[in-house]
Amino acid sequence: MHIQVLFDEISYENVCDYYNHNKPDNWRSLQRLERAEGGFSIDIHNYQPDPNNIFSYDPNAKIKQLRWNKKCLICPRGYNGFNIDETQLLFESLCNVYGKDQVILHS
Repeated sequence: MHIQVLFDEISYENVCDYYNHNKPDNWRSLQRLERAEGGFSIDIHNYQPDPNNIFSYDPNAKIKQLRWNKKCLICPRGYNGFNIDETQLLFESLCNVYGKDQVILHS
């Protein structure tokens, strides 16, 4: 499942505000992903690196993330993506900010 948008500029603050205001209390907050491609991230609660796996110390292993790729939000191979409920709320957040005719949810 991924989200596609039909607009060029994104207001991360407005999308994150809507998401964080409407998420269940036990969910972690949505944030702007600070990577070259941009996107969204959610911290993984109580993340503990595996001392036997050097890749578990990668900052990308500590978050769930969706990055922009050709106006689509996708999870890069090998990283943690959003679950269905988180993706659905992100889709709803984008629709609320930009309009339902500007955002497509692909299953």
